[in-house]
Amino acid sequence: LEQVAEFAREDPLTGNGHRVELIEIGHPSPVLQRGVSIVDMPGAGGIQSGRAEAILGFLPTADALIFASDASAELAAPELRFLREATARCPTVLVALTKIDLYADWQRIAELDTGHLDNWNVDVTDLIGVSADLRIEALRRNDRDLNAESGIRRLLEQLRLQVVDRASHLACARALSETRRS
Repeated sequence: LEQVAEFAREDPLTGNGHRVELIEIGHPSPVLQRGVSIVDMPGAGGIQSGRAEAILGFLPTADALIFASDASAELAAPELRFLREATARCPTVLVALTKIDLYADWQRIAELDTGHLDNWNVDVTDLIGVSADLRIEALRRNDRDLNAESGIRRLLEQLRLQVVDRASHLACARALSETRRS
């Protein structure tokens, strides 16, 4: 893990001259052990950059997209256009409104975002306020209330319901169908 920063750079060439296209990191996590794979596709350069097309091209193979937008400002038109396209390509699109611990008025931003999504006819699965810092502190203190406040538990629950359980159900249905054909 100490070497990730050396390779996960905006500049395509690392300090040692290697061109990096993919970094795969394993971590012992209950979420990952349930069959979830997370692909982080950086948004640096903005939704209007060429990266948006690459992400949209990947989405038909994904079970879910977690679109992170910080709680400092409401969703803008480029983000809403991207989300509209993403929901047409991916069965589960969650919006994670991040850094809610830094913005006292984050719930107002969430309401505005919900209104924008409705006005743009963007049907996301859920919009969830989250804070990684609150989650870390909740785990450190073993504090259930703070953990719930972090929103991470709700996000993980949506992933379980919308992705893991759905995929398991579909796999069982496929197996049953194949068995019946035999």
